[in-house]
Amino acid sequence: MSALAVDREISLEDVQRALADALGPGYRVSVTSGSSLKIMRNAVTWGTVHVSWSAGKTSFRVRPGGLILVAAFNAVSTVPNIRHGLDRAFPNAA
Repeated sequence: MSALAVDREISLEDVQRALADALGPGYRVSVTSGSSLKIMRNAVTWGTVHVSWSAGKTSFRVRPGGLILVAAFNAVSTVPNIRHGLDRAFPNAA
């Protein structure tokens, strides 16, 4: 699991837009709950970003999608791409 935080509160919709812009047209970013995004490249390569807010901070946790072998593949392929997209979208994240 990959995690990072930003020192300001960011709405889920703003995270969705920023991540979609950072990842480009090859990825589909959709809201799946009040605190989660699903990022898909295709039916097999996908991951989730769980967003949480506290004390003026926004935290992101990135997890691979799929079961066992697919999740293992996504952990080394898709999750780093999503994390890189978050780094580009929020350059001051730690």
